[in-house]
Amino acid sequence: MRDIRKTLISCGLQDLGSEGNRYTWCNNRTIPNIVREMLDRACATNSWLDRFRESWVENFEALHSDHSPIFLNSRQKNQATQRKMCKPRRFESLWVKYTNCERIIERSWNEALSDRVGEQTCDNIEKCRIGLLSWSKAKFGNLRKEIADSESRLKKIRKGVLTNRQKTEEEQIK
Repeated sequence: MRDIRKTLISCGLQDLGSEGNRYTWCNNRTIPNIVREMLDRACATNSWLDRFRESWVENFEALHSDHSPIFLNSRQKNQATQRKMCKPRRFESLWVKYTNCERIIERSWNEALSDRVGEQTCDNIEKCRIGLLSWSKAKFGNLRKEIADSESRLKKIRKGVLTNRQKTEEEQIK
C-alpha cells in the first residue's frame, strides 16, 4: 500500500474516495476463507478536481463478478438524482422467458390503426409499450423497487463484519 501511495504522489494523483460498498473485490469463498479488499479506486489530478469539484465516486454491488463496478460521476449529486427519477421504462430481458410477452408484442404489431407506415409503426410501438408495462406490473409487481430494496439490503450486509448468516443472506439476494 505504501508503494501505491508513493506512485500516486509522484504522478500528482489523489484517491477520490468513494461511497457505497466498502470493498471492491471478493474471492467469493465461504467463511472463514472469504477475503474482501478495497482494490479498485478512482484517482485524479488537482487540476481535474478543480474542474469537477462536485464529482463523486460510488462503488456498486458485485453481482456477477469478483470485482465491484466503480462509478465516477462528474455531475452534482442532486443533478444525478433528478435525472435518475426521470428515467423512462425499458424492456426487461426477463420478459422474453414468458409466452405472454410474445403474444402482447404480436398483438401490438398485428393491429393497424393507420394507413401510413410511419404512424403505424409509432402506434404499434406505443401499444406494445403500454401492453408490456401493464402485463409486467400485474405479473411481477414493481421490479425496480424490489431490486432497489435488495441492493439496499446487500449494502447493509457488506458494510458490517461478515458472518455465516450474512453470507447466506447475501447469496439469497443475488
